[in-house]
Amino acid sequence: MQSLNLPQGRGNAEKVKLDGGERILRFTVAAAILAYVGFAWRHRPGEGEYSICLFRAVTGLPCPSCGLTHGIHLLLSGRFRESLSAFPLTAFYMAVLSAAALVLGREGIQGRILVSARVRQGAAAFAVMLVFAGWLLRFLKAS
Repeated sequence: MQSLNLPQGRGNAEKVKLDGGERILRFTVAAAILAYVGFAWRHRPGEGEYSICLFRAVTGLPCPSCGLTHGIHLLLSGRFRESLSAFPLTAFYMAVLSAAALVLGREGIQGRILVSARVRQGAAAFAVMLVFAGWLLRFLKAS
């Protein structure tokens, strides 16, 4: 079985070409990110009696990113301070989601990797650590 050697530096990233399936996958993920942001913008938190959070529905606990959809709605509605109350990292995650959608969409169009695996993995690890740190703080404040 042959493995794909992803480049470690930005300069080498442009040399890796993507096949049709990889391009479609990148378009699909970029479209899913944009669909989520669009949903969050149109979603009216507090209206209706349903929750879109599967984690909360199953466990009864707030999920690690509980409040992010509400925060994105508030941010895109121009209510910046309220978005920070809903989820303190809303602006950061909007920037991350926007950058991810742009990079993945562009990679799908151009058919080549623009950001190295090392940068992707580091950014993802940092983002996940921030979410879980915030989740832990939320539980510490509640107790």
